[in-house]
Amino acid sequence: PDGYVVDYDEAQNGMRVIWHYAPVASNTTVVTNLGQSQTNAFCFSDGMNVRAFQPLGSQTGAPPPGNIEAHPRDAASVHLQWQPVAEAEGYVVYHGKVDSEDDFTAIVNDNEYLDTDLIAEQAYRYAVATIDSQRVQILGPRSREVIARPSLAPRVLHATFFEPQQVAVTFSEPMHETIRINGRFCVRRVSDDSLSCRVPESVVLSRSNSEVILTFAKEVLTPGDYEIEVTNAFDADRVALDSLYARARFGVAESAPRFYLSSARLESPKSVLLTFNLPVDPLSAGMLDNYSIRIQNESALQPTLKSAEAVADDATSVRLQLGEGYIAATGLNYLITVHGVRSASGIPLTKGDGDAAGFASAAASLDEVKVFPNPFVASRHERLTISGLTPAATIKILDLQGRVLATFTETDGNGGYAWDARDQQRNPLPSGVYVCYVTSGSQTAWVKFVIIR
Repeated sequence: PDGYVVDYDEAQNGMRVIWHYAPVASNTTVVTNLGQSQTNAFCFSDGMNVRAFQPLGSQTGAPPPGNIEAHPRDAASVHLQWQPVAEAEGYVVYHGKVDSEDDFTAIVNDNEYLDTDLIAEQAYRYAVATIDSQRVQILGPRSREVIARPSLAPRVLHATFFEPQQVAVTFSEPMHETIRINGRFCVRRVSDDSLSCRVPESVVLSRSNSEVILTFAKEVLTPGDYEIEVTNAFDADRVALDSLYARARFGVAESAPRFYLSSARLESPKSVLLTFNLPVDPLSAGMLDNYSIRIQNESALQPTLKSAEAVADDATSVRLQLGEGYIAATGLNYLITVHGVRSASGIPLTKGDGDAAGFASAAASLDEVKVFPNPFVASRHERLTISGLTPAATIKILDLQGRVLATFTETDGNGGYAWDARDQQRNPLPSGVYVCYVTSGSQTAWVKFVIIR
């Protein structure tokens, strides 16, 4: 946090900030008399040393200026500026190399200083003192030191488009974090004479801030050639971007058509309908080995498939028939994975990109609500399943006296809810007969079940 000292001004009957110090590295401060003087000091840590603030009287020099900032201008100069001090007649600027104890001084009248003829990539330190001849000590104490490193101006190296709507802009060196502001980037179509500028919707830093990933709205980057311009940007040392190297061109090609599985839906307890984004090749779509189905998060018995065929009246769909058993609203989630199927135009599926789809089975009504295993034997079973649920339902567990022991809701749409036979306070329910009461809109259902411990 920044540090502030606030004083009460009796004449103005209000508070005013009399001192501000940015590099405070502690939330804990101490007010004490360290030097056995008549005035307490405000003590804090700047991360390296314990520092103290004490109001200055007329017997000392003028206070040092605050808010000192040093920014490189180019590879050979640094611009220094600070907050002016009231009644100051001038300032002494101390400057030198970080790795040297030698100090050079300059006297200026304004609250800024341009240090020139510097060595590129060499770090320099700066401090400022106030001159006030009305004080006993004409030259006041030094301010805190700030460090700046003059360096070559950063450049835009290149820009690259990648799907779906991103552009990576690479710089010659790490940039200041303010590069993430959207308005610093402007994209124009090369062939567009209107000079209309489009800015990204988001900016993400990458590669230690030497690259940014821009995301644009879908309608902005249609196929064609573009130029991106970066403005008002600085590198990590606050050196301004070289205006002669602030642009880069990139191209957006026509997207290659993709073939992928759009959805999987349970048609009946024995059939699943797959829908693709493009018409399918009937021959590859009818090969049963191109499909697999499994229950997610289950290692027990898995369902099997009996047949696969393209749907005659819908060129984008394939119907799978299940072998033994059927799929019901039991709270299980299923995953279909497809490989080897091609579109009617010969486009293959890409592994890991649109070759799988999940589905679940929820009931249309509460007519088939069940609780299993029933009875629930704690020594053999880990949980109970309440099945036959609609996509959204409220479940209450009651004892035979009608007391509500637990309440939970079904919202994931898979037709079932797994419960560990504990009450609302997470206590195991004792042996006995219980009622499961389910509501969904105006529908209700209840089932008795037994717990044995």
